[in-house]
Amino acid sequence: MNHIGEIEITEEGKKLAKKVFEAQDIIYTFLTEILEVDKETAEIEAKKMKLTISDEIVNKLARYVSKEIGVYSLDCGYDINNEKCIDCKRREKIKAKK
Repeated sequence: MNHIGEIEITEEGKKLAKKVFEAQDIIYTFLTEILEVDKETAEIEAKKMKLTISDEIVNKLARYVSKEIGVYSLDCGYDINNEKCIDCKRREKIKAKK
């Protein structure tokens, strides 16, 4: 077996990975909380969808989900391409709807 060497992830690669996982989380939440898809199916579907859905649709889903379930306040113009948005939305939790 040939040893090629270590693989390093660049900062750009880390940002992209973070964005992909954020998209998966948004899709999963939409499927489970809004469409009431069971968790196992939602996990499988979110993994498939995260790589094919456009950023525009992910942004709209994020805002819709936050509005409907009241977990995050995304009235700030959330954008999945802005790393600050991905990080800050988790700090700005609001009370969930009862």
